[in-house]
Amino acid sequence: MLKKLLLLSFCLFTGYISIQPLTALADNDWYVSIPESIVDMNAPWNERFQYTSVVYLTDQGLKSKIPLPFDCSVKCWVAVNTQNANNPSQPRYVDPGQPNVMFKGKTTGDALSALYNNIGSMIYTSQGTAPDRRGEGIEWCGAVAISPSGSGSSYVLLPGGECGRLPPASLSCVLLTPDVLLDYGEFHKSDLLDNSLDKRKDGTFKIKCDRDATVLLSLISQDEENSTNRGTRIVFDDNYDLVSYLTINDKAALTPTPFEVTGGDNGTEFKVTSELALEGDQKVVLGPFSSYAYIVLSYQ
Repeated sequence: MLKKLLLLSFCLFTGYISIQPLTALADNDWYVSIPESIVDMNAPWNERFQYTSVVYLTDQGLKSKIPLPFDCSVKCWVAVNTQNANNPSQPRYVDPGQPNVMFKGKTTGDALSALYNNIGSMIYTSQGTAPDRRGEGIEWCGAVAISPSGSGSSYVLLPGGECGRLPPASLSCVLLTPDVLLDYGEFHKSDLLDNSLDKRKDGTFKIKCDRDATVLLSLISQDEENSTNRGTRIVFDDNYDLVSYLTINDKAALTPTPFEVTGGDNGTEFKVTSELALEGDQKVVLGPFSSYAYIVLSYQ
């Protein structure tokens, strides 16, 4: 489940951040969430696991230079599918109903760019089916996968992301909060430089679980390559130097970070903080700037 953070600014600046839910992450070139799934024992065997998947792509992923595991100089296929969560490198089939795109290239960025050109969006929702193989110890997870042939059991996990695990069977968690907006109002560049502006803005979101649980929360953005322990970095405009660093409960959740949730209907509240900064040559001009990031809920 994912919350989207959107931050706008001027010089006079106006700023806000919005947060939306996702469900599991690690490396941030791509992520596939499975927010909804059922097992229908009345369906044909190979269609019993029925799910909704949400693909999240990032600018970082489209530019990724990670080498592909196959020679794709002539052609390969990149697809959205389900992999074995306990052995995600195991070759699997592509699932019916999912994108399956032929491309040629050398890097994860080449594969993800082909997928992006096919689906036409950085976020894409689709439905798929797979066999129910729990009896074999296989638990499905959402993935972007690559194949040298485009057929059969030949799809392996695309480097740069991680299979998005389903929640444990005995646990149900939901994000209760709609998009969270952090509004900086209007201010001048000089307000940032002389510290007359409060650079930090806080918002809150709630997670509800049906029992006490440890969940993993992460903050990802499309342009987070230069993120640090200060937090996940948001860039407002590639031509200028206004950025924000985002944290959860004052933790730099660049990778999945454990947080405790108390079970019950009231949910557990978390704080998300934006801290503005001018970096580099401190270039910035009048006008609105915007960017966003995601808060990701995942499971161990």
